Amino acid sequence: MNNIFRYGLSSRYEISALFDLANNIDEDKAFTNVQLGGRVRLNQKAHDWIPKLSFQTRIQLRDSLGEENNNLKFVSILAGVFPLPQENSLTINLIANNINKEEYDLTGYTLAWSKNLNSKIDVFVEQFSNRSVEVWNKYWDTGLGYLVHNDLKLDFSVGTDLENDLDSQFVSLGFSWRTL
Repeated sequence: MNNIFRYGLSSRYEISALFDLANNIDEDKAFTNVQLGGRVRLNQKAHDWIPKLSFQTRIQLRDSLGEENNNLKFVSILAGVFPLPQENSLTINLIANNINKEEYDLTGYTLAWSKNLNSKIDVFVEQFSNRSVEVWNKYWDTGLGYLVHNDLKLDFSVGTDLENDLDSQFVSLGFSWRTL
């Protein structure tokens, strides 16, 4: 189960933690893909063809197999949100790992459509892909978010892979909490 916890320091900055709960017997590896980091909103509103942009980076402490990373490994995301008519939006994320002075490694992307059903509830459908070595594995998920109040949002999603040789399903629960 994938879990993301966000803590808003302000409307522009947040810190976050991501971890997966593995469903294996090895208790030492119950938490996989452990990441800690933050996000900054680069602009607050979309302007003409320029979307709302944010940049997020996290240090990955454990990989997807639950192994500790011996070297610093960063996972970074450039996110763009394009507002669409009738309370719809399109979000595009580009995900890079192993960023250094000479290169970066594009390892994933997401493309998500979302719709605000009312002032409290939104729904989304997302297609995303992660690269493992030279193979791009594709997935989709769908879910909903519930705005408890302006500073607390809960979300839930389910999804599966789109590959013939994989058989993975997942459930994700999360919340975003802003205090300032």
